[in-house]
Amino acid sequence: MDENITILQSKKKLLYLITYNAILIVISILMIIFSNLLPVKLLVILARIFAGVFIFVFGYNIISLVLQLKNPKEIFSITSDGIIDNTNFAIFNNIKWDEIKSIDIINKEFNTKNEIYTKKFIGIDLNNIDDIISISDDFIKERINNNIKNFGKHIIIDLGNADCDIDKVYNVLKDRFESFK
Repeated sequence: MDENITILQSKKKLLYLITYNAILIVISILMIIFSNLLPVKLLVILARIFAGVFIFVFGYNIISLVLQLKNPKEIFSITSDGIIDNTNFAIFNNIKWDEIKSIDIINKEFNTKNEIYTKKFIGIDLNNIDDIISISDDFIKERINNNIKNFGKHIIIDLGNADCDIDKVYNVLKDRFESFK
């Protein structure tokens, strides 16, 4: 049968996150240094406490991100049995080919203050969604209903943190799904 395809986290995006956290640490250090300029002693103490907490949290984030950079995690796999989805908010981690009704690419527009941009997602409809919803907890029911409301699909796969081209992944998924049917 076909070989497994595994998609890893994007190292470039991890580097951006490390840089962002480093900037926040520098800002926190500056907050400690310049907190003496505050007029009230209580504000100086609070500013230093918050800055210390921020340094700890953002420092921990940097350590975690460096470890991920060294060994990026597998966030998505296509196997002979189906799809393994370990993206951030995956509803189902393991989706078998026989559970899938359809696979589509979705172009979703988002509005910001200054511009409109489009992001691509992979959308999956399942055969037995009513059965799945009936045995699911409230969180999963809400996620499925939000996906249907916002995207028109039961499961949404966001490969924004992946080191891949979503169109190529979609084409491989579609081919594998068609060969299974």
